Amino acid sequence: MATPAVKLPETNSGIVTSWLPITTAYPSVQGCDQLYYSVVANTVAAWDPGYGINVAESSCLPRAATTWWNQGNLGRNTETVMSIGPITCPQAFYTARTSVKDSSSTLVGCCPIGYTFANFLGNGNTGQCVSDLDAGQLITYAVRNSVGRWVISTQTILDKTTVAGIPVNGWQFAQQTGTASTTCATSTITVAASPNSNITSSDSSLSSGAKAGIGVGVSLGVIGLLTLLAGIWMMMRARRRENDHGAAAAMAQEHDPRYPAGYGGWAVETAATPVTKLASTTGVASVDGGNYSGISPDSGYTHRPYNSTSPSNLGGSTIGGTPIELPEDRPTELPTNYPQYSDPSDTNKGQNGAGREVR
Repeated sequence: MATPAVKLPETNSGIVTSWLPITTAYPSVQGCDQLYYSVVANTVAAWDPGYGINVAESSCLPRAATTWWNQGNLGRNTETVMSIGPITCPQAFYTARTSVKDSSSTLVGCCPIGYTFANFLGNGNTGQCVSDLDAGQLITYAVRNSVGRWVISTQTILDKTTVAGIPVNGWQFAQQTGTASTTCATSTITVAASPNSNITSSDSSLSSGAKAGIGVGVSLGVIGLLTLLAGIWMMMRARRRENDHGAAAAMAQEHDPRYPAGYGGWAVETAATPVTKLASTTGVASVDGGNYSGISPDSGYTHRPYNSTSPSNLGGSTIGGTPIELPEDRPTELPTNYPQYSDPSDTNKGQNGAGREVR
């Protein structure tokens, strides 16, 4: 369907949806598919924006996708949500599933290439896109140690295991068509027989309804702009401060069942529950050792752990038995087999709408 380049904020049931556009396919960055990240025990994910925020600089996803995925960093918000729209899947992703909401809106789920679509889930929830790792494979991933510091660990998969790929979900909109209706004021000219002419013209001022509509549109635009500015501030703050050494209870986000995920509804924080779409007998890349009972308060991530009753399928460390500990300033300190990657944002400035995205 034809999709407009920019969509203004809209209100559904009292909730303002601010739209973050991704209008072109974000270029693929070499090595991003190998940046695995574990923020919750028993869950290892690729393509997680948190890797670039907490571990090492990376630009694997467009900033609109980072903002959408991490909007939980702004705290609980029942008045404004951010959704991607219109959307174009990144080059390293494919259109895994679409769901038609109505004649004008279609939900699009983008999964990383090589990952299988399981079920639509909201932002912050892993399990929508999954992939298998075979026994004997090596996996290198970032994980917190027992004191909350991020370290890089390389281990061997003991049994077939499942990893998650962070999705990019958004909306496509039908191009609005129709004939614009314009009401013009008519002018009445009366010419008298005398040399002096009397010319009168009717008032062409805007109606009160039109003025009210303009006022509502301006208000929604201001709300959306303030939300994005708050997101920029929160993300910059998260990148500057040190990792919190405490752990908070793990929470998972679920969307209000009255609305499709990411559209017109708000995220509801509930106790973490396992993903039931995956077979319970499938092993997962559990992280052994240390205290990983919760999410750091400053991380803002609410990954949903997989359902698994099996022990860890990861073998011993293959990098000398001791994980690499990252310094406080978090420079890129990865194993030598990691490819270098560049930030493609310089060649893609303006593609997603200036001032509407944050990392």
